[in-house]
Amino acid sequence: LDDIPILILPLLILIASTLYAVGSLVFLSFAIPLSGNDVELYASAARIIADTRSMVEYPFPSTGSGGFFGGWTHGAGYITLLVLADWIQRFFFQVGGDLGPMLPPAGIMKLVSVYFVGATLVLLIVFGSRERPLAGWLAAPLLLATPLYFGSAAVFHIDPIRLAAFAAGILALQMAAERPGTPDISATTIAGLAIGAAMYTHSIGFLLLPICIPLYLIVARQ
Repeated sequence: LDDIPILILPLLILIASTLYAVGSLVFLSFAIPLSGNDVELYASAARIIADTRSMVEYPFPSTGSGGFFGGWTHGAGYITLLVLADWIQRFFFQVGGDLGPMLPPAGIMKLVSVYFVGATLVLLIVFGSRERPLAGWLAAPLLLATPLYFGSAAVFHIDPIRLAAFAAGILALQMAAERPGTPDISATTIAGLAIGAAMYTHSIGFLLLPICIPLYLIVARQ
């Protein structure tokens, strides 16, 4: 142990803690049922769309499909992912043989939120470590240690998905602004797609534009 640099052990602890937290979310997605008003509403809307194969009634502003009422103004990004997950789950039930019934209801649907938790952590680690190697590895477990964030991920809420889109949009825009004289087309395109995904996923995504425009101008002037 004397030959190991002093920062290696804390870093290994941070990595192990991060992997343990993400593994816990994967376990919870198969171990506990959906709970919470918003989560159950989104899942119900996804199942209706999966059954009817139509987005005509979305976001269900009136009680048209068997009395179901959505009551939100979000874009269809999150619901579309849940519909795809529901179709995958049904496919496993149909052709999975003995493995199909082993999947709990909405098991794959709940993995959507967990996936975007992992995507956000990767963004933090990669971009946070550009200037200082340990910064990203410190940021990732700190994000997971935030009770509100981990709690929303543990109940498979929409928040981790919109935050992932927010993070991707801001970081890609920063990359595009770092070379204003010779714009990075790929970074600009990714920034536009991420900002659009944030808007398409959650109504609050429209706040990303007034955040990103001054951020771009500030970074570009440096």
